[in-house]
Amino acid sequence: MNNDSKVNELIQGMKEVRIGEVDVSGKVMQQVRNYQYRNKVPQQRRSYGVKLIWTLAGALLLITTATVSAATYFNVNWNGVSVKIEPPDTTVDAFLDHSQQPYTQQLETALANAEEVWKKVTTEEAALHYSFLPLKAADPEYSLETSYGVVPQERDYRVKSADEWWLGGLYEIYSWKGHVIVVRQNLDGEMTRTLQDPHATMSLTFNEGPWESIDMTGDSLAMYLPGQLENLLVVKHATVDRKVVTLELRADIAKEQLVRLAELYVNTD
Repeated sequence: MNNDSKVNELIQGMKEVRIGEVDVSGKVMQQVRNYQYRNKVPQQRRSYGVKLIWTLAGALLLITTATVSAATYFNVNWNGVSVKIEPPDTTVDAFLDHSQQPYTQQLETALANAEEVWKKVTTEEAALHYSFLPLKAADPEYSLETSYGVVPQERDYRVKSADEWWLGGLYEIYSWKGHVIVVRQNLDGEMTRTLQDPHATMSLTFNEGPWESIDMTGDSLAMYLPGQLENLLVVKHATVDRKVVTLELRADIAKEQLVRLAELYVNTD
């Protein structure tokens, strides 16, 4: 009876704990849509791992088990955002891209299969839709083959599931020495709000693949992820108007060449 009484008191105490309301809708959508480069891949491959901390869930875990912090490979504060690289939960090979189709082909297939949801527009129309000034790169060494924007057919469209591929953004496709480079850019709404609000905080953890931090010039955060067919460089850049633009560069070229092209974008801001 004494033990039952203590358990009842504990349950009653937890019921009386007031937990403030947390608006996580934007963060959840950010996690769902970011890095959905593949139409059919494991969930871990589509997101670099924006960690959400739930107070009540944490309290329950403390009652039943002790927590152990994972080793951290990289830890930095970038414009008020805590950024970490932690070891992946499974083997590295599980996160490498085993697809035999180049990204451009997968992208065109995805757009063709989702015409009722997405539409191609000009890059100017896409920039107006997403409310940001796109970054530009100009170098005769990289030949711009085509560029376009992708926006939802419905203005306030939201993805229906975590398996849906978010296609929105501005795309520029280059040719360089026989290679195809796809550059995609978007406004990062969550990081922009964090940058503009001195009281806001945000945590970003890359733990779903062998990510590597890359040093870049300017006010930019860069992460590199190798693949078996194509490599990926993700850049977060703080613009002069205090917005955060995400650049995603993918190609079957060396890391150094992806970084060189990315720096052409961020250095013209």
